Amino acid sequence: MKDFNFDFEIFHSEYGYLESIKKAVEKVKPDVVFDLSDEPVLGYEERMIIASLLSYLEVDYVGSDFNFKAPRFLKDFSVNTVAVIGTGKRVGKTAVSAAFARFLKSRGKKVVVLAMGRGGPEEPVVLDGENILVDNRFLLELKKAGKHAASDYVEDAMMSRITTVGCRRCGGGFAGVPFTSNVIKGFQVAKSLSPDIIVLEGSGSSIPPIKAQRYLTVSNLLDSKYHVIGYLGPYRLLLSRLLVLTNCEGPAERKKFEEISKMAKKINPEIEIVGIVFRPRPLEPLKGDKVFLATTAGNEYLKYIARHLEETEGCQVVYSSGNLARRDALRQELEIKKREFNTVVMELKAAAVDVALDFAVKNEKRAVFIDNIPHVVTSDLSIDKYFENLVRC
Repeated sequence: MKDFNFDFEIFHSEYGYLESIKKAVEKVKPDVVFDLSDEPVLGYEERMIIASLLSYLEVDYVGSDFNFKAPRFLKDFSVNTVAVIGTGKRVGKTAVSAAFARFLKSRGKKVVVLAMGRGGPEEPVVLDGENILVDNRFLLELKKAGKHAASDYVEDAMMSRITTVGCRRCGGGFAGVPFTSNVIKGFQVAKSLSPDIIVLEGSGSSIPPIKAQRYLTVSNLLDSKYHVIGYLGPYRLLLSRLLVLTNCEGPAERKKFEEISKMAKKINPEIEIVGIVFRPRPLEPLKGDKVFLATTAGNEYLKYIARHLEETEGCQVVYSSGNLARRDALRQELEIKKREFNTVVMELKAAAVDVALDFAVKNEKRAVFIDNIPHVVTSDLSIDKYFENLVRC
């Protein structure tokens, strides 16, 4: 037997024990695999890869002091489904999901996005974004009613003008299984709307508990590469036909993109991989405005976002904040800078409504939301071409 190393050199080798495990599972069809090995035959990293493979094959994996229970999601293929999942929070999953929904809509498909979140509704909620104007007034009414007005299903409806179903989840395991959720109930609601396709949108690293026909995984190059190729990241790669790596801005990120791509291809040779950056598209013109920009982006990327707004909109960004998810810090910044700007520009996330929009209204400032548009930077293809390849598989 060849030695196994963490760069996955023998993952698909004819002589690799992982390939042997896969063949044995396909032949025997067990419910559980028992691991009676130890160092140096199998180490921690190798066992996480095996756990990923067995999770993908829907087989439990048990050892002397561990028990990985493989995800077994609801299988209902009566309607076309694509899941957009992520390796963590703030990876750009909702923006990619919204862009994918717009792509499907442009191809004449009736799309419903089923989104789940920790701040989602107690019971599944339908938001008809095609016929209801989701604007500042609508968001403030949601807030007044005690709802989470920046929930993902609201963002999807606002940015893509599509119908969404909002759901709630709590907790999530290593493989992304929610501890509890109302997503299956929400799925039945989504089906009742007679869509051509349902986009199942994950939350953080949690995966919707419905087996999709195709998967797209989103990961942020600012995070550790092991979110993608370590732990149970390989499970998500084995599920997926497309891996979208976000924040692929500079030379360091491009180098990391190449490194992750090489490893991911060894895990799943059939997966397509693309690197993107996000650029803001305001929902209203900003020409001549003095702008306070509020996002969840890392401080090192605020300059790219601000520069793009100034170059494309003819506005002046007087201050950029990455504190949209830090309410106290954001309030302080808005208060300190309030004499310098006339417009608050923000993503629909975190404290956008209860802090930034609320501040704008109380101080008679304009409030404009931005959509995050994915731009491919690692090939000459558009993001729509990658989406087309995904649904055509």
